[in-house]
Amino acid sequence: MHSMMYLAPKHWSPRYDDAFFTVKIVGRQKMTSSPLSNDQGIGGKTHHPAVYYEVQVLRAQEIFTIYRRYSNFKWLYEQITKFPPSPEEENNNTLDDAPIEMPSGTCLFQPQDEEFLQQRMEDLAEFVNNVLERPGYACHPSVSKFFQLHEFGLPMK
Repeated sequence: MHSMMYLAPKHWSPRYDDAFFTVKIVGRQKMTSSPLSNDQGIGGKTHHPAVYYEVQVLRAQEIFTIYRRYSNFKWLYEQITKFPPSPEEENNNTLDDAPIEMPSGTCLFQPQDEEFLQQRMEDLAEFVNNVLERPGYACHPSVSKFFQLHEFGLPMK
């Protein structure tokens, strides 16, 4: 089996073969219980209700939908910064040395109105794209787990 290569949503086309994938955050909703796709052993808070972001993982003609809350994205951030890809997994071409930035969290009394939630969704999409475009990160074990890439029949490292 082979690993998949990430393409940013703006470059994505379903005409690409199954060696390529992209990720889109297409919506959000407040849920009173955790969706099944969220029970994959990834970290994050579990109390409810919470806003979950609808994440689509696209590969060739396949679309797989998962739901993640902010604390799950924070878990991903912590994993990839604590255990970055090894140098041999990085192509050394266009290696981005800028630190990966996680969108900021909320404080207890911060209103989570429509404008805030829309901005957070956009910030999380930018975060995901920033991570996945970096050499070696699309094949990172925590990325595979977070986006459930094994659902496409690919082995998890």
